[in-house]
Amino acid sequence: MARDVSLLKLHIGRFAGLCDLSLEFRPDRPNLVIAANRAGKTTVCEFIRFMFYGMDVTSGRFFPWEGERTVSGSLSLMWGEERYDISRMQSGESAGHVSVVEAATEREVNLGDKTPGEYFLGIDSWLYDRTVYCQQKQNAKIQEDLSVEALDRFAAIFSDGNGVYSEVKKLTEAKNRLMNKEKNGEIDLLMVRRKEYEVRMGEIERRKGQIAQTEKQLLECERKMDDVSRQIVLTKAELKDHGDLRATDSLTALKDEIEQNESRLRTLAADARIGQILPNRVAAEELRLQYADYCRLNAKLTEAKEKLMLSEDNLKLHGVTFSVPAEAEQIEKAKQTVDSARKLRVLFWSLCIFFAVCGVGLFAFLFFGPPQMELLNAGLFGMIFAIMAAAMALCASVFRMRIDRVTDGLDVETTDDFYALYQNFVAHRRSQSLYREQIAHEQTTIRALQEKAAEVLTQLSRFAPGAQGAKEICDACVNLLQAYGTFCELGERIKELREKYRLLSEDEGTLSSREDEDETLALERKLLRLSQTNEQLYAQKITLEATLAELRAEGDPGRELSELVSQNERGLLSLFEQYRSLEMSLELAKDAQTRFEKSVKAPIAEEINSMLSFVLESGESFEFGDRFELRYRRGERRFSLSEAGGGLSELASLAMRLCVARRAISHNIPLIFDESFTYIDERSKRALSDLLREKNAQMLLFASGSDIVSAFAEGAVIQTFGSAL
Repeated sequence: MARDVSLLKLHIGRFAGLCDLSLEFRPDRPNLVIAANRAGKTTVCEFIRFMFYGMDVTSGRFFPWEGERTVSGSLSLMWGEERYDISRMQSGESAGHVSVVEAATEREVNLGDKTPGEYFLGIDSWLYDRTVYCQQKQNAKIQEDLSVEALDRFAAIFSDGNGVYSEVKKLTEAKNRLMNKEKNGEIDLLMVRRKEYEVRMGEIERRKGQIAQTEKQLLECERKMDDVSRQIVLTKAELKDHGDLRATDSLTALKDEIEQNESRLRTLAADARIGQILPNRVAAEELRLQYADYCRLNAKLTEAKEKLMLSEDNLKLHGVTFSVPAEAEQIEKAKQTVDSARKLRVLFWSLCIFFAVCGVGLFAFLFFGPPQMELLNAGLFGMIFAIMAAAMALCASVFRMRIDRVTDGLDVETTDDFYALYQNFVAHRRSQSLYREQIAHEQTTIRALQEKAAEVLTQLSRFAPGAQGAKEICDACVNLLQAYGTFCELGERIKELREKYRLLSEDEGTLSSREDEDETLALERKLLRLSQTNEQLYAQKITLEATLAELRAEGDPGRELSELVSQNERGLLSLFEQYRSLEMSLELAKDAQTRFEKSVKAPIAEEINSMLSFVLESGESFEFGDRFELRYRRGERRFSLSEAGGGLSELASLAMRLCVARRAISHNIPLIFDESFTYIDERSKRALSDLLREKNAQMLLFASGSDIVSAFAEGAVIQTFGSAL
């Protein structure tokens, strides 16, 4: 239930620089407190705030300047028709203690989780600082720190527009997280990724086009090779027809041999498809060298495998004696036992020498010592001798027992036999280690040779398309080399026979006519050109096959990339839907904010201008900006509040405080002014005094000069305290 509040009395125990200070106030009159500068006027105002809301201990601003860090005091007030006393004490970093007692019944009031200010005044400290407490040189504080949260609190005060500013901010931030000018939103990033995917898809399509074009070129090259091969066969046949000479009887046998060889040559060329499967001379030489390398590598590989088998046999041979791990472990333990027995033998002889020295000393003492000690010395000598004999016997027994355990376990007779056995064991183990290293070396060599052989075999597979496995590839290469050798030998033989035939024909005058010779020469030139073309086509085919293999080796990431593109598009679609939903929500929130501002800003500004009508000139007024900041208007020009001048801006800030207080607080509570009229002239102070009196609220005015007295002196209570520090 809201009740009017007025302060009656305060007592400062210790607070900042003040100590044991009391002030009394009248609820129905203005209360003027006049004190010199630095006397503590602001401290008294802050003490009133401290009594209502406590103090931030982290700053430590109002702790005593000297002595203990403890502040304390009391405040009496009227709440409606009842009087209450507030006592508060706070020390150091503690939360402090506050007590509220009803004066009539002396009953302590239970505040719950509220502060005294929230309980009695009905407002929190944030609104207290921006309405009823006008701090020194901070009248414009209501204009400061206008964050979104502060704007929402103002909106809650003026109307039902609570939360509109924070809602707009939240939706704007959510929208910017999806897409913004910096291009770092989720949608922006997905758009960048989409462009990257488009570039990659373009590269894949270009590579597919290259593969298709290369395959087309390869097919065209094979078709041309088939055509050239047929032309070569036909040209050779035509050359043979034109080469037939009118042979004599002496050339018949030579001519028949030439025809037989040419027939074999045509058959071999047709079967082997010369120029298409059989390589040219350069490729044939390359094939021969690679096949020789492959045979040499296979020979080395066989030799390395034989060395590996020999090393494994030697390892098995040297590992027969101590092949069982338990037997090797038994020998190691036996070696440790023998070493410990030898240490016992050294201890045995050390005890012998020690007891021998002790015996000589006792014997000398027995014979040369005092006569009365003779019996004692004899007994002592006997006891020492017995101990010496027992210790020596024990050492000898342990030594013998350990030696027997070793000899019985390993079936040897003496320790020398055991050491010979142990040296043999060490030698075998060292041999095993050496053979294992040799085996590892041979295995590494075999792997290297196998890799090289695989590389050479891959190169040989180019000359044997369709062959599967190393044996088929090698057989195909051998057959290819044999066929090529036979073909070359047959060609050389035919050339040789033709040369003989030509010489014989010239000698016998049976040469063809000049025209036949020219035609034959033309056919031979044509055959040479066709052979060169065939070799060029074969080289082009090899190049195209290598290019096609390289393109296909890169793989086909199109399916995976398509899935990524689909995922990206689905994500974009979902985010765009969210973005459109946020845009619609943001538009609705902005519309609500606009409606709220239209319904609140203009009425509040009119109320402020009405309050300040006594000082505003024609064309002057105040209005609110976008963030509820108060702006000064002169004609059509608008300025910030500070540009209105010190006195006018101070009056505008006070007017806005009163408007906020009137709307936020439905009852009368004390208005506290701490040097709040510094820049206001006498006429404005009187007008302001009349305006404040109309509010029927208690006024506490703190000032350092008497200039305020003339404006508020009528019916006022004036009191002073302190002096300049």
